[in-house]
Amino acid sequence: MAIVFASCAHTTHTDARHDTHTYTQMVEREMAEKTERTPASGSRTLLRLMWGCQFIRILLKELDANDNLSTKDALRISYDKVLAPHHPWLIRKTVGAALHLAPDRNKFLAKLGVDMDKKDEYLSRIETSLGVTCDRMYAYYEKNGLLDLP
Repeated sequence: MAIVFASCAHTTHTDARHDTHTYTQMVEREMAEKTERTPASGSRTLLRLMWGCQFIRILLKELDANDNLSTKDALRISYDKVLAPHHPWLIRKTVGAALHLAPDRNKFLAKLGVDMDKKDEYLSRIETSLGVTCDRMYAYYEKNGLLDLP
C-alpha cells in the first residue's frame, strides 16, 4: 500500500526531476540528497502527519475500549502518549486547559459522523485500517533512523 502525494505538494522545494509518487520514494530521495532534516523536508512533514494519525488511532482505541471514559480523558491519554513528548511545557499546559472544552462522548462521535448504532463496529475498524498504516509507517521510519527528525 502506498500513499500517493499530489505532484504539486512540493513544487516550491522540488523540480520536475523529482517525480515523487509514494512516501517511501520521497523519503529515500531526501535521504540520498541528505535533505531529510531540513525545515522544508517532506520527511519531517510526513512524520508530523504520522503523529496526527497515531493520535487519532489511540484516541479512538481508548473510546472503543472503555464506554465510561470521557472524551476529555481519552484525548488526554492520546495526547500524553503521542504529542506531548514533542511539545514544550507551555503548549502542554495550554492543551491541558483546552481539554476542559471537549464535548461529551456522544457529541464528539456524532461530529465525526459515527452512527451510534454502529459505533462499536466503526471504532474497531479504525484500528484495523489506521493501525496497519501507522505501524507500517513507524516501522519504516524506525528502520531508517528517522523518528527523531527535528
